[in-house]
Amino acid sequence: MVRKGTNFLGEHYDPSMLAISTHAPFGRACLATPDGRTCGQTLADGVTSPYPGTDVSGPFSVLLSAGKVDHTRIRGGLHNMKLHPTAVKGSRGSRKLLSLISSYFRSSSSFQIQFNIVDTKMLRDAQLHPENYRDLIVRVAGFSAYFVELSKPIQDEVIARTEHDLPGSGDSTEDDVNDGDDDDEHGALSAVQGTIFDVQDFTLHDGPGVRSTIFLKGCPLRCKWCCNPESQRFEIEEMAKTADADARTVGRKVTAGEMVNEMRERVRFLTGDASAGGVTLSGGEPLGQPEFAHAVATLLDRAGIPVAIETSGQWVWDRVSHIFPHLSLVYFDVKAGKAATYKNCTGVDGRQIMANLARVVSVMGPQHVVVSLPTVHGFNDSMEEASEIAAQVISAGVRRVRILPFHALGDAKYTRLGRDAERLADAVVPKATLDELVAFYTSKGLECSVVGSTSK
Repeated sequence: MVRKGTNFLGEHYDPSMLAISTHAPFGRACLATPDGRTCGQTLADGVTSPYPGTDVSGPFSVLLSAGKVDHTRIRGGLHNMKLHPTAVKGSRGSRKLLSLISSYFRSSSSFQIQFNIVDTKMLRDAQLHPENYRDLIVRVAGFSAYFVELSKPIQDEVIARTEHDLPGSGDSTEDDVNDGDDDDEHGALSAVQGTIFDVQDFTLHDGPGVRSTIFLKGCPLRCKWCCNPESQRFEIEEMAKTADADARTVGRKVTAGEMVNEMRERVRFLTGDASAGGVTLSGGEPLGQPEFAHAVATLLDRAGIPVAIETSGQWVWDRVSHIFPHLSLVYFDVKAGKAATYKNCTGVDGRQIMANLARVVSVMGPQHVVVSLPTVHGFNDSMEEASEIAAQVISAGVRRVRILPFHALGDAKYTRLGRDAERLADAVVPKATLDELVAFYTSKGLECSVVGSTSK
């Protein structure tokens, strides 16, 4: 509505959401509000800042709520947050603060946030003994000021704001949160053990730049077209000898520290610069080993190496959510649109997968999520399935999809593992069908590409 009008220059108005210094006088003129604020009390200090006492689920939840506002359509968007000083103490605390900020900006269109790093006890003492705190500056609303020069109602409002801690440091003493603790954390992460079954270099479709891909063992799905059956089970296995291949052990135990040291050397060798390419975690389902995947991703991220992940989405959010701040890109598989098709093809109905997709897009931001569509003729390449897929991924906030056409390169592996495989007759997707799917997804506003090629 605002942009429909014109100003005295004949230009359209821009809608703005600006608090500046108005939250106190506006509060005096405002009746009681549903958030528990009584008549005449000061309003929340910023456009997306919560009213004191209503932000009860931690700083990440606050910013997820603030990020729901479409900041591309407005000017302003002020957000202030209050943190206890111990939350950001030492290099470990600094990394947590950086993670909080980067997660906020990556998962939303927001463009500003300010912090008060201050102890509420100190603020109360400053009210009683202002002569001892002449140089204490606090963030008020759209401005900063000397605390002791503020009026009593504004001082009280700043004190009343929720004082947040950052995850992992809430119950720590000052002695616990220091650089020596960083060394302990690094050592603990390095010692986490996992099971992998392959490492490949120069992987072309696993992320931007020249990449190395780590394949972790174990997967909760049993896709009928799986070309890596050796990835399905979590335990180490043996592949039998054939006329074309020697017997070999599939899988090895490795610590996160060992894996990261190996990756750092590989990436530097391939690119000459640890940040020019990257590492991708794949599988199997890499988040089937959540602590190992998290440890590897965290250590690589700290080393300045971009980390991507390829995931089926079949996992419990609370067990894996801590890995996403350390990722630069997520390839998220969607294997069908209908629950019945999902169940028939993979053994699960896909409902948890689609719920997790929405969560990942919300946390990472749509620019950092690509939906991969494994496409198999006779299973999930119909326009009916494509319509269901498009509707669900668009609802989740996805902007990019890529089609992965079926190939039968994994058939021999089943025999060597002593397993029966369902032979998929004529499962290669015709090129004409791929062209139709690309055109369809593009018509829905999705950026769509095809990885690899088809022979039909």
